[in-house]
Amino acid sequence: MREVQGDDSATMPKYYLPHHCVTKVENSTTKLRVVFDASCKTSSGISLNDALMIGTALQTLAEIEAKNYPVGSKIVLRDFYVDDLITGANSKPEAIQIRNETSKLLVKGGFVLRKWASNDLELLDNIPESLTMSSIRSLHKGAVFKTLGIQWNPSDDAFQYIISMDTSHTQRVTKRTILSCVAQIFDSLGLIGPVILLAKIIIQRLWILQLCWDESLPSELHTEWNIYKSQIEQLNQLRIPPNAVEANAGSHVELHGFCDACESAYAAYVYMRVTDRNGVHRTSLLCSKSRVAPLKAVSLPRLELCGVQLSAQLIDNVVPILELKIHTTYCWTDATIVIDWIRSPSRSFNTFVANRVGEIQELTTIESWHHVETNDNPADILSRGTNREALRCSALWWSGPQWLNKDKSSWPRVVRAVANIEELPEQRKAVVAATVLQEFDMTERFSSYARLLKTVAMCLRFAHNARSESDRRRSGPISARELETSRKTTVKRVERVTFHKEVADIEDQRSIGRESRLLGLNPFLDREGLLRVGSRLKNSNLSYAAKRQLVLSARNRFTQLIIEHEHRKSLHAGLQATLGAVQSLYWPLSAGGVVRTVVHKFVTCLLGMATK
Repeated sequence: MREVQGDDSATMPKYYLPHHCVTKVENSTTKLRVVFDASCKTSSGISLNDALMIGTALQTLAEIEAKNYPVGSKIVLRDFYVDDLITGANSKPEAIQIRNETSKLLVKGGFVLRKWASNDLELLDNIPESLTMSSIRSLHKGAVFKTLGIQWNPSDDAFQYIISMDTSHTQRVTKRTILSCVAQIFDSLGLIGPVILLAKIIIQRLWILQLCWDESLPSELHTEWNIYKSQIEQLNQLRIPPNAVEANAGSHVELHGFCDACESAYAAYVYMRVTDRNGVHRTSLLCSKSRVAPLKAVSLPRLELCGVQLSAQLIDNVVPILELKIHTTYCWTDATIVIDWIRSPSRSFNTFVANRVGEIQELTTIESWHHVETNDNPADILSRGTNREALRCSALWWSGPQWLNKDKSSWPRVVRAVANIEELPEQRKAVVAATVLQEFDMTERFSSYARLLKTVAMCLRFAHNARSESDRRRSGPISARELETSRKTTVKRVERVTFHKEVADIEDQRSIGRESRLLGLNPFLDREGLLRVGSRLKNSNLSYAAKRQLVLSARNRFTQLIIEHEHRKSLHAGLQATLGAVQSLYWPLSAGGVVRTVVHKFVTCLLGMATK
């Protein structure tokens, strides 16, 4: 932004932008910044953004100039955070090359790098003083907490924290004030993860209590927060030197991931172990990550599995960022049951375990997982949380277990028997579903033999009309022919259900079994597939239907409807007369008892018997 000079104000077109100011007192170059609203529509309905052409994007510029500035292009694509560049190198010549190529590349796009800072003052030579900055460079660009977060002191080459809190006891402690204080801590690498975890647990308890934003805290939680606030203010005195050790050519680089869980949280962190040509081992903490346990109760083995999953994800994210050749990766956990899960097929377990074990097996190798004792597990500090002083003095946190800086022969070796998969918890239960196909007997739905035949006849007519041309379709009242077809269709279906084994034997031309009730009737199947009696009346003058009766079971509902129909048809005749009428067309097995039951059911017949 520059002031208009000369007569440009009279000749050039004018456009007024709505704007407001943003003050940032601690900024070394621009303490007052003017923010313009170029998206504001004018009276014509068009904003300045609508009229401007799209300029060259930073990433596009880097891709175009990749051949001319290979190192600078790589740095621009990788190390820019919005409009801030944070990068580094293992040697001074590499840092100078990065500085020169990046500056020249950005100048081609009209971008000028300012606020240069370095832990080596020689790297700032030949850079105008107006483009450099003060001794401390803020790495946090939060829009709300402008002066707070992690800081980098180039002169000491150390990270530090500046947290400003109201130390007076007049301010009322509420959920709003606690979140305001906790949000000031910007710890992207998790270097003070154990301290921040305690704040996460307090915030979770606030949500469990369902307090309003400005509601006072219970006395117990209020006291706990005051103790924590007094400890967190001591973070301003903490100085953290860059922990990453230098990996030169010929060095052996290893990544070690540790994880742990407790009832309130689970956590993971990553170490880098470098062995130089002289066999000297050096270990440094790279980063950590922690999460509070969900509100829903989860078993400890499941939380341990979540910690292992978090460790696998963290390692997978760290490897491409380091841009180093990682020779070996080790993963450590003190949960033996989780190791057994990882060494087993994921599909053997319930959904919760199977999904996480599958992801762990995809991100890491099964052979990389090892057991570590709880006392040697630095992740135990992160999962349980600690205060600032204990964290500062914890060699286990900053340098890892002592044996990690020794030869592998000094590492813990735990020989465990291979676990039986079937004995592991969270096994997927095999559910065997047995489906019983129950034959639908439509005769049970009817109380009248005639109504049953009419209904079946109507169904058969509908099926015939659906398959026939319009001129061949049937209509009008049900004919006698249709009723006869309905009767035979119903009898055939009842026979196939009741005597399915005998029908199958006859169709396959096999002899009927000795245990069959039809053995003495010499049954056979006629041309229509109906099961009939092969009696000795074949030479008589009776009709075919009377000589070869249709075989039925007396206990079938269809048989009972036939008996009731013949009994009414014969004007409530006696038992023998009713049975004879039925046997003129059908041969129900052991029908005497069924006929007696049906006849006695009629009130008219009972009164007649009582009169006699």
